[in-house]
Amino acid sequence: MLLTVLCGTFASSAIAASADAHRPSNDLVPVPVPVPVRASDASAASASDAAAEALSGGRTCAGDIGSITFEGNRVTRAHVLARELPQRVGMPCDIESVLAGLARLEALGLFRSVRIELHTIPERDDPVRYAGALSPAILTATRLPAPIGALDKVGTGIDGREDDVPVARELLELRYVVREKFFFLGLPRLSRTSDGEVRAGVSLEWTNFLGRLHEMKLTSEWRQEDDGQGLGGFVSSLDYDVPRFFGSSLGLGISLDVADRQVGFHAEGDDAVATVGEGQLEAYALGMTLAHWLNDSDGVQGLRVFYGAAIARRDYALVSGERGTSHDGTDLGWRIGIEQRSVHRDRYRRRGVRFGGAFSFADERLGSDFDWHRADGWLAWYHPLGTERDNLNVALGLGISDGAPFGDRAYAVGGGEVLRGVDKGAREGDVRLLLNVEYLRAVRRLPAFRWVVFVDAGNVWPIDDVDAADLLVRGGIGARYKLEALSRRDLRIDLAWDPVEARVVPYLSTRLTF
Repeated sequence: MLLTVLCGTFASSAIAASADAHRPSNDLVPVPVPVPVRASDASAASASDAAAEALSGGRTCAGDIGSITFEGNRVTRAHVLARELPQRVGMPCDIESVLAGLARLEALGLFRSVRIELHTIPERDDPVRYAGALSPAILTATRLPAPIGALDKVGTGIDGREDDVPVARELLELRYVVREKFFFLGLPRLSRTSDGEVRAGVSLEWTNFLGRLHEMKLTSEWRQEDDGQGLGGFVSSLDYDVPRFFGSSLGLGISLDVADRQVGFHAEGDDAVATVGEGQLEAYALGMTLAHWLNDSDGVQGLRVFYGAAIARRDYALVSGERGTSHDGTDLGWRIGIEQRSVHRDRYRRRGVRFGGAFSFADERLGSDFDWHRADGWLAWYHPLGTERDNLNVALGLGISDGAPFGDRAYAVGGGEVLRGVDKGAREGDVRLLLNVEYLRAVRRLPAFRWVVFVDAGNVWPIDDVDAADLLVRGGIGARYKLEALSRRDLRIDLAWDPVEARVVPYLSTRLTF
């Protein structure tokens, strides 16, 4: 694990250095003169948790914003940061908007730290470059008294025009100073899952691809069941996500999955987990999702609707036994949904809420070999406790379906990502209810390290025999360690208790549960 992290760190450092060498500087000349800031303001600017309390009440800065610049963004593009900021050039400096911008930059999860600096811009008639607008703009600063209503004519720099900005008060440069994390992580994979599947391969992840907040993940690995002695084969996937295109309200997600592996065929009826035969599977799937953001800001938080389609093809070859429920064919599925994202990433914890719902279906009249319908709803709530770095995290999921393609069941429970303490895929069905609760407590002298107590509850049922009182309940303890140098990455270990078999089931991952 340490070796793989170091490999990803070295690669990312080289990439960042290369990007830095070819990126033009956006510093102003001459060097601005710092504005005196009260001690309480300075401390608030360096820690967003305290900022809202220390600088509340709608107080404004003493001046108008003449420019917005960024420092330390060696990889991340300035326009990606600027679209998160509510403060605009040419408008009076409002401390609430300035701090809201700091909080939104932290919520991107790209930086180890973010701080604010305010500087005066010396009196001059030279153009002042605004490096953080939705498109770069040039503002000509003049020291003439501003006539009544002049501020109503001030350009915000969004359309890239050149305007004369009458300035009655001193001009300020608003500067956000960031320390970037490493965005590229290459992981040679060699692991064993809790249900005895051995995996070996490679995973490449880039959480800020090209400095545009795009996410890319490529995985290719060999998987073999029964501690490397059972059925096996290759599984590969590529995922590319654009949360939001620059200057647009649209986002895009693309996924590609390929598999060539041995599989077990399962029986019909109540004993659906039993294996009645073995075979070879060749499969591929291609999916595309388009998102439309409905919020007024240009960032990646708020309300969005999404719609998309996916095509999947499976071909089975029987080697021994019976085919069971598995079927060859092509599935063409459609999906539409809505989601609200309001999650803020502090240095060691998250706070906020994310919830939404989606409806998916396939129909033979639209080119699919299968007919099915599915509805899903989800909620994730991250609640900070006290003034320390403790958290209560809750996730709730509900799904219902009248079928699934290829003879599969729509839902399953079990495994480290769904219901800890239960074997992966131990139960399958058409209706699923799942609840995950985690209490995280930080070590006072080492807040990157947190103890965890968790409870998972849920089950799946046939659509015609739902019994909500029949729940599998498991609990356990674990630990999390925040890898501050890496973007959105935590070491996670969980120990779940299985009361049925009276055993402890361990899980190890580099991602959080939800």
